[in-house]
Amino acid sequence: MQPKNKKRMPILAIVFLPLILLYVGIVFVVVLPYRLLQFLFHVVTGSFRSARVILVYSNSVKWKSEIETQIIPNLPPDSKIFNISKPDPGLSKNFDYYQYSYWAGRKEYCPIVILRRPFRKPILFRFYKAFRNASGGNGSELQVLIQTLLSSLRAFSSAT
Repeated sequence: MQPKNKKRMPILAIVFLPLILLYVGIVFVVVLPYRLLQFLFHVVTGSFRSARVILVYSNSVKWKSEIETQIIPNLPPDSKIFNISKPDPGLSKNFDYYQYSYWAGRKEYCPIVILRRPFRKPILFRFYKAFRNASGGNGSELQVLIQTLLSSLRAFSSAT
């Protein structure tokens, strides 16, 4: 008979330990190199694109007029602008849209401005929270974000 205070490893942990180690091994051998290659692909290919700025927005009443009056007129002429409220069957084949979907992710992906930089990760300006706060009465965060974007655009255009 074993003493009561001695702890034993549960049987399930012994049975599933090889499966867990196999899963962790697959993640380190397959998934992480794939993610690294995908990241490098997007950084390098984005460096050679003529459009340095990607803007994605929708027809939401919260931000459509603000974006069209304050942001779009200040963008460089070669910018890519996507309105995801208007269905376009060829949009999924557009490389700039593919870059948007990679960098924006699944949270706060619209409206967003992506400022691509040569051989570096792009600068992302996510406007969702700022517009949500502005509709609640606090527009200072939105104005700061817009001014930061505009100053970044000016600095980037003067550097190139």
